Amino acid sequence: MAKAKLTPQMVLEQLGICESITVAQMAEMFDCSDETVRNRLRTLRQDGEPIIHSANGISLIDKEWLSEFENSRILESFVGWMLASMKAMYVCAGPVRPLLPTMRRALGPNYSKEDRHQIMKICAKVASMIAYVETEEEVE
Repeated sequence: MAKAKLTPQMVLEQLGICESITVAQMAEMFDCSDETVRNRLRTLRQDGEPIIHSANGISLIDKEWLSEFENSRILESFVGWMLASMKAMYVCAGPVRPLLPTMRRALGPNYSKEDRHQIMKICAKVASMIAYVETEEEVE
């Protein structure tokens, strides 16, 4: 008998049952690889599910979860880590900011329309990240 394929919904249901679980524990539970679990988690995040990693494992955030003081500290730590990561990436991304507006023309002769579109989507994300970090620095 073939084992059932792990779906994002199965992962989401398990997160609803467990307050916190590691990728390895979930992989063992579903008899699949850690990478399969990570892929399903990535899909869930892309679909807007509020899932975070902490030292305790993976957690699904909801109002009940946030009502516990320790969990609010975990979320605070996670958001702090994200902001620190964005600021660190800014150091690398900042110097390319002047190139972003003219990049489409520069890429034109060497890339297909689809490739240019993908690269420009990434550039737009980089530009918005730079703008966010600059705003954060002004507020601090």
